[in-house]
Amino acid sequence: MSAVNAARSYIASYNPQMSSTQRAYLAELPPEQKKVEELKMKLEQEQQLVSFISNMMRKLHDMNMAVINNMR
Repeated sequence: MSAVNAARSYIASYNPQMSSTQRAYLAELPPEQKKVEELKMKLEQEQQLVSFISNMMRKLHDMNMAVINNMR
């Protein structure tokens, strides 16, 4: 399986769960603020996932370029 297919598979099955600390924090908030904070947490988790995949793809690119440069 290629790295791209692995990333696609991971994204398709990605279902982040909140930690107990995050759930406790949300439980203390007023209802009108709770949804906003929950969305912020989900956005942060998605940003971390995108960053992870981006870094992984960059490392794969660097490894491929090293092979090409060694052939010269």
